[in-house]
Amino acid sequence: EKTVLTNARLKQCDFSDAVLVGVNFSEAELQGCRFKKAVLNNANLEGLELLGCDFRMTKMIEANLSHANLTEVDIRGANLTKANLTAANLTTALMDMTTLDGAILRQAQAAGTHFTGSSMQGTDASRAEFVAAKLKGIRNWHSILLASTNLTGVCMAPKGFIEYARQFGPVIKKSVTI
Repeated sequence: EKTVLTNARLKQCDFSDAVLVGVNFSEAELQGCRFKKAVLNNANLEGLELLGCDFRMTKMIEANLSHANLTEVDIRGANLTKANLTAANLTTALMDMTTLDGAILRQAQAAGTHFTGSSMQGTDASRAEFVAAKLKGIRNWHSILLASTNLTGVCMAPKGFIEYARQFGPVIKKSVTI
């Protein structure tokens, strides 16, 4: 049976190592909560303000994070395979070594987001904003969908990434490959 925490007001809660498969956090307020190494597969976090939350090494396979505010959230090492991040705000989030294979990042705001070493096989980042995103060592990028994606000022993109991206007609005003 799925856990339902709709309309919950939770501050500084520690869900580390918790198994919350299919949990429904609809309209909840989660402020500064820790989910380190938790299992949130198929969880509903749609539209939530998740400021200050810690999702390091969390499993969020097929989770719904569409329209969620993940600004400056730490998601390093998490597994977001096939997660829905449509129109999510990932501005300056730490997503290093995150698995985003098959994830949907359509229209996501990822300005200044750190994706170092992340896997993005089959990720749909169409119409997303990756302005000044850090892409050093991203893996499995040869199948990312980048239709009309803004890649202005991306940092440390792997060799060949910008050339690959151009086939989708993204916005690229300045790119840096280090």
